[in-house]
Amino acid sequence: MAFLNNSFAERHFDFFSLNEPYSYDNNITNIPKAYKIAAHHTAPKSAIAIKSSFNSQVIHITQEIVVILANIFDMDLLLASIYCPPSNNIDDNLNILRPILNKYTDLPMIILGDFNAKSRVWGQRNLDDRGSKLLSFCNQQDLNIENSPDSLPSFSSIRGESWIDLLITKNLQNEISMEILDEVTNSDHNLIILNYPLHQTSQCNDRKIFLRANNWFSIKSSISQIIDANIDIDQLSTVEINTYISSIQNHIFEANSTFSNSRTNMIDKKKKRSAVWWTSELEVKRSKTRALRRQFQKERNQQIRSHKKLIYKKNLAEYKKLILNTKKRKFKEFINSITNSSLFGKNFNIITNKKKRSTLYKPVFKSDGALSSSIDETTSAILDFHFPWSNVPSPPSIQQNIDDFTPATCQELESLILSIKPNKAPGPDGLPGEIIREIFYANKTWFTELFNTLLQRGFFPTPWKIAKIVLIDKDLKTMDHPSHFRPICLLPCWGKVLDKLISDRLSYHLESEHKLSGNQFGFRKYRSTVAALQNILNFHDEASRSQQMTCLISIDMSNAFNTVDWNILFNKLNSLNLPIYLTSIIQHFLSDRKVQLQGQTKDYNRGIPQGSSLGPILWNVFIDDLLHTDFGPNIMIQAFADDILLMLKAPASYCFTQTSKDALKIVDTWTKDNLMAINHNALQVLAGIPPLDIYLKHTRKLHHIKMGQSAVSFHDLAIQPNTIDFKKPIIQPWTKTSLSWSLFSAKLQGTLIYTDGSKLNSQVGGAFVVFQQNSETCFKKYRLSNSATVFMAELVAIDKAIEYVILHKISPANIITDSRSVLLALSNPNNLDPSITCIKNKVRNYTGQVHLFWIKAHAGHMGNERADELAKEATNSPTIDITIPINLQFIKKLIKKDISAEWQDRWTNSNKGREVFALLPTTNEKRVQGDFFLNQLITGHGTLAVYQNRFFGKTAACECGSPREDRNHLIFDCPQRDSIRSKFFPSNFKRSSIDLLLFNPKSKNGLREIMQRKLQTLLNQIEDEDLQA
Repeated sequence: MAFLNNSFAERHFDFFSLNEPYSYDNNITNIPKAYKIAAHHTAPKSAIAIKSSFNSQVIHITQEIVVILANIFDMDLLLASIYCPPSNNIDDNLNILRPILNKYTDLPMIILGDFNAKSRVWGQRNLDDRGSKLLSFCNQQDLNIENSPDSLPSFSSIRGESWIDLLITKNLQNEISMEILDEVTNSDHNLIILNYPLHQTSQCNDRKIFLRANNWFSIKSSISQIIDANIDIDQLSTVEINTYISSIQNHIFEANSTFSNSRTNMIDKKKKRSAVWWTSELEVKRSKTRALRRQFQKERNQQIRSHKKLIYKKNLAEYKKLILNTKKRKFKEFINSITNSSLFGKNFNIITNKKKRSTLYKPVFKSDGALSSSIDETTSAILDFHFPWSNVPSPPSIQQNIDDFTPATCQELESLILSIKPNKAPGPDGLPGEIIREIFYANKTWFTELFNTLLQRGFFPTPWKIAKIVLIDKDLKTMDHPSHFRPICLLPCWGKVLDKLISDRLSYHLESEHKLSGNQFGFRKYRSTVAALQNILNFHDEASRSQQMTCLISIDMSNAFNTVDWNILFNKLNSLNLPIYLTSIIQHFLSDRKVQLQGQTKDYNRGIPQGSSLGPILWNVFIDDLLHTDFGPNIMIQAFADDILLMLKAPASYCFTQTSKDALKIVDTWTKDNLMAINHNALQVLAGIPPLDIYLKHTRKLHHIKMGQSAVSFHDLAIQPNTIDFKKPIIQPWTKTSLSWSLFSAKLQGTLIYTDGSKLNSQVGGAFVVFQQNSETCFKKYRLSNSATVFMAELVAIDKAIEYVILHKISPANIITDSRSVLLALSNPNNLDPSITCIKNKVRNYTGQVHLFWIKAHAGHMGNERADELAKEATNSPTIDITIPINLQFIKKLIKKDISAEWQDRWTNSNKGREVFALLPTTNEKRVQGDFFLNQLITGHGTLAVYQNRFFGKTAACECGSPREDRNHLIFDCPQRDSIRSKFFPSNFKRSSIDLLLFNPKSKNGLREIMQRKLQTLLNQIEDEDLQA
């Protein structure tokens, strides 16, 4: 895969296919983030990577077959990557591929794969059974095999050569060419390059000005020339203003493009290198290595061949090492060259791995329930869901040319422009914030006059109402519904200045005149999540003082921001008696809005414009009347943006049944009146978490520690104020480093140092032991303070081992640990923990070689078992050798432990819920259940006959004739549930307990179906009773 990464630097692939790719943690490695990857999430055998700029979506993904539909330079193309293992029946793979090719039979197709099939049609091997089946399949599907039998072998190893990697096409208008390269790779397979000529059009509507030192002066000069201060903006019509603004934006962009193209042409005339780190020395070494490879592969005398292979392998190792060292050296030079001009930004994101790979989308369900079958259908379905169109009449227009308004000043606009963050992604106009700043400074008077004209007319220019959409997936396993994507709207930066001007003025009127409810904590100055939580605490404390219980209900509005009705919003704005110029321009701000995604443009007339400064404030206006609703003396409602909380208090818990019902009815009525909807899947009374009073009691300790207010005690441990440093270290980004590690091999030679950490009886120890030629030569063990974790003990052991290596000048030194978490921390360049950084620096500054290895714990390795024994011995030491400072994680662990202990004690000693206690005697913050039907089994309530008999006087008998229908009878004995048991329960379910059945996914479904049938039976009985009455 490292070879692949080098190939990206040499060639600009539009897409590529991989078979049996190297992967780590089920992720394919070394693929640049400019590519989208289509591959199975578990042990992929095939994959396709395609440039993110191409619109594409997944058609089919399994471990061995990947098929995508792509639009490359305005041509729809079906791409398939397939791996047919030699041990499997090739028919299985071809049968999967057949219906896909039939469905898209008229589309151009390119199929690449390792078929493990032989034929003289494409190689120099005789036809085999797999080859015969593949030829028959290609004839049936009218497919063309592009491989030439005279080409180089696609597979070459010590076992021989073969032509098993094929390029298969269909419906291609132009001639395609392919070449099997004779290059050194890290695989037995050779790289296959294909070329297909296409007219390269602009792939998308995205455009962006890239600001560099060499074009900045040119851009500034062009801005001054483009702005015509002699134009009387006040005399322009609204249509002419739109044209005028678009003309300025286009001229600036074209001026930058002209300059950039001239620079590109100059660069093209220069000699291009394949990669920024490539050198002539590497060129010579590569040629020599290739020659040695050809010599050993052509040699048929096994003795001479083995000798030549050793020479080739030695040169290959030297070549790879030279590549690595050269890349490191060139990268350091590159970092030093950029940090003076741009410390953060794109380069910083690359170094710190902040840039996320684009997602390759799958077909999604449309509004009619069918799956999308093309890229355009997928795009339309996503846009229709997130940006709906409502067939409602447009609101009446508000008067224009308003004389009574407060003009904007140069200082006001300057403050807004300076607040635009640099390097923010631009909208569809392609102009970043820095360009808008230069437009302002080029002519402040002209800029201010333009904005005052817009305010006076209540006019928001049309070019500033178009948003470019970037989709962020929610990292779900099944991305097959539009709701699984979160759209990010990128708006024109110039329009965001006017947007911010309006929002600041609207906020001023709302806040200064106290028009908004005090219980809205989102999108408001001087209000935060802390204030919202404090309001909850105050409500709870007030209830506790009056000896009342509290209940908290969380309400989630379904797709809230995207479904706001504009007519209802305008009515609410008009009721606030705001200045007429403000309501006029806000109305125009919301009219005729458009979004763009993957080349499609869509109008929408509902929802708060995402990405705007004004949108969140308009949401606060929209929901404000709900927050002003009188729910009664014992109910309080508050919101943080669209997250709504109902807080209830009552003298007894049974009171919540009716009060919560009444409160939710008010909310439900409001949502219907305002054309909103509640997400009932997210509506839940908070449960499966520790009791609120216990949680607050203990988490306040953490707050006291952070604020340094007073000493805090945890049993026998007292923590004094200001003794813990909560500050995170700040380091130079370019000094970040990581330590690589490998899997342990029994063939490892040299000095072997095994490390381990242990915790026994709340005491912590670490140790390392040194082996030379399978003989123990030295060991050290240390006891750590009791506040340390096993992770810290492992870390200390490695740190002490490295100190031992440095002291005795051991090189190479092999340090072996069974702690993968420590190795992952050391290999993470973003882990800035002081202890981790200290170890990294020691290894980096040591002149010798230190190698880290992971070994499986308790697998019988002598060194690992010895280190484990020493670490356990260290925990019994009477004295502490190393004091580990108390950190935030340790405090949180103590708090969590105390919460769990008090919660468990309360649950154990309570006289309530004993039926539930019988099944779930141990408290757990991970709520296992939460289902309407299963909860009836756990609690013994609801539809069970014994419960109906106890509270409503109905019979306790089961319909099967048993005198008592409780949960044990339904689950284990009732004959009318035999079919469910045989379908879902294990054969030995009679010896199982209910809690074991609850924790088995299949059995849980059976329990659910039992209760569903019971509910239906009860409903039928009630219906019969009503009819008889």
